[in-house]
Amino acid sequence: MTRIVILLALTLVSLLAAPAAAAQEPYTLPSATVQEWQDKPLTWRSYGRGDLAPGGTLSATATLYGNTSRHDSDERSYSVVLVQGEGNRAPITEDAKYLAEIIGRDLGVSPTRLAFLFRFAVAPTCGAEDTDRPLTIRATFRLSSSGNLVSPSWRVLSTEEVEDYTDRQLR
Repeated sequence: MTRIVILLALTLVSLLAAPAAAAQEPYTLPSATVQEWQDKPLTWRSYGRGDLAPGGTLSATATLYGNTSRHDSDERSYSVVLVQGEGNRAPITEDAKYLAEIIGRDLGVSPTRLAFLFRFAVAPTCGAEDTDRPLTIRATFRLSSSGNLVSPSWRVLSTEEVEDYTDRQLR
């Protein structure tokens, strides 16, 4: 009887540990998919909040990069860089969760397995030198206990971190 209980306990432990181990395995997207996501235009209808382009159309350009960042503790294999479209009247970060869901669905990858980098041109302030350095903000996502995507965690990235997140292809 004791052997059966021990065997059942070991089976239960191995079944519970298997999904967690599988979730940490690295994955690779086909090179054709990566190529397809080079400067891919995205357009969507925003439902806006308050006076932020209610019902307006927003756009962005998305590019997929390998992620070699030593700053990413969750070891996301890819980064998606999103650049705000020129005609937008609202920041694309307002729709970050929606963008993560549609990009993840299109790639066949959970948005929790990707790093999303939002890049913005920063105008120099009065008297400051024109540095021509964009502001890059990383968004990462988690799932709620019910399995839904929750609001992102945000972090401003340094130039070095941007290089790491884009496999040294972007500064």
